[in-house]
Amino acid sequence: TTDYEGSNNHKIIIDVKNGSGKAGLAKKVSDYLVEQCYDTYYGNWDNFNEFNTRIIIYNNSNNLMAQELKEILDIDINFERQKDTTKIVDMALIIGKDYQNLDFYETIKTSNE
Repeated sequence: TTDYEGSNNHKIIIDVKNGSGKAGLAKKVSDYLVEQCYDTYYGNWDNFNEFNTRIIIYNNSNNLMAQELKEILDIDINFERQKDTTKIVDMALIIGKDYQNLDFYETIKTSNE
């Protein structure tokens, strides 16, 4: 379990979205987060022109969730809040074109890149 899950008895659900255009990146990041004890979904973002990776916190989700995720991925990732009662996830991680500069990328990249 993550620290947040242990303290709050709630498993964080993250929707990983590829906004970078790099094929397969959302799945790689999703797999990495599953290894870190998160539940995830993954897919493509609305466009592939996102430059900055960011976290979107939905509804009443706690800022501590985003802070924990930032510590695992890269402390410099920004987060924002959105109200959307149709979401079944706590947060979305939008992967931007800056992904290669983020701390976690060294862990997930493959040798053929």
